[in-house]
Amino acid sequence: MPSRWRERTAASVVIALTALAFLHVRELPSDAAMFPTLTLALAAALAGMWLVATFLVRDEPAETEPFFQTPRNFAIAVGLTPAYLYLVSEIGFFTASSVYMLLLAFLLGLRRLPALLLGTAGFMASVYLVFVVVFARPLPPEFFLSAP
Repeated sequence: MPSRWRERTAASVVIALTALAFLHVRELPSDAAMFPTLTLALAAALAGMWLVATFLVRDEPAETEPFFQTPRNFAIAVGLTPAYLYLVSEIGFFTASSVYMLLLAFLLGLRRLPALLLGTAGFMASVYLVFVVVFARPLPPEFFLSAP
């Protein structure tokens, strides 16, 4: 598949997914729907610009690339994601997300443990700050903090 068509397909899929997600966000209370709505609007706008840009490109690259550079990495990410989504409700958002980030990075070939730990901790701290502190939105509780 030529790269221009691949780009158009990817941008169109992103637009379709944001539209689908927007339909689900409409069911949320208005104050809870504000942040997801803004995020989806930004994603749709950027994907729209991406799609328009594919029509502005005049020359097709001489060589086409495979759709997935490394199918193994794609399969690992797709395979781990359902397990992560299940674990969020079982062991809590922060624990599941930390395990997912570290395991995914390791399986994808990243081996610098200090950088992985620092990146994971920084991301989790940012999520905590935004959702728990700023927006006061509870995330699924951690298994070790909830009473049996």
